[in-house]
Amino acid sequence: MKNVLKCRLQFALAALMLFLLAACDSDIPTPIPTRTLSGPTTAPTAIFYPDFPTLEANNPGVSDPTVMAFPRDIELPPLVIESASGVQSITLTAGDGTLLTGDLYTFDAAVRVPGVLLIAPDRAAWGDLPLQLVGQGFIVLSMNHRDAAPLGDAIVMLQGIANAPSVDPARIAVIAAEDAADLALVACAGDLLCDALALISPFDALSVGYLSSYLPRPLVIAAAVDDVTFSIADQMAQSAPNQIEFYTVSGQGRGASLAAVDPGLAVTLIELARRVE
Repeated sequence: MKNVLKCRLQFALAALMLFLLAACDSDIPTPIPTRTLSGPTTAPTAIFYPDFPTLEANNPGVSDPTVMAFPRDIELPPLVIESASGVQSITLTAGDGTLLTGDLYTFDAAVRVPGVLLIAPDRAAWGDLPLQLVGQGFIVLSMNHRDAAPLGDAIVMLQGIANAPSVDPARIAVIAAEDAADLALVACAGDLLCDALALISPFDALSVGYLSSYLPRPLVIAAAVDDVTFSIADQMAQSAPNQIEFYTVSGQGRGASLAAVDPGLAVTLIELARRVE
């Protein structure tokens, strides 16, 4: 009898122990183990505001679909910054990364037309010459010439007009003033993209040595008779009098402004541009 009671007591104690152990863990075990975080965590942000990248107007990079379509290492067309009534403010990138500013005068052309590149320290000094050229059927790129500019600037500008929309790269005239005239002569002497050239108030007498490499392509040289650049212009003209047209302007003016104040010079420059048609 005592053995029976002892067994029942042991069974009751075992049942009580199982009950107490079950009460400590109420979770139902799963057949597949699961992972849980056991350390401190950072609460997520309530609202996420992503910072989307934006493209600056003067740096489209490879995200520009037009740029992406060009072959590697090709010269790019002028980058349009603003556009209004046929005149677009553009930039070209020089070899040292400097952004060169200018204006592109365009019109709707069913076929490719000749292009004219104007270069001067102040592109506004040309007056209405760009509009006169557009009226004659030319697309015009008018660029500012920076101080102490390297030769690469003139080359980039020449390639810029050659790659401008609707321009025929086989028909390009370059009209440059003051320091830009000297660089334009050197650039055109080594680049057949230049089909006609006008130098207004050239400064560097040493640039006369490049004339032989440029000629016999059309060339006009202009200067004011009372300006210090007249003697240099005259020296250039006399080096090849049968191939160079020398236009003299009265007074002491200089550079692009001569075309704005002398209607005869403007006509001469337009006729020079027509020689590439």
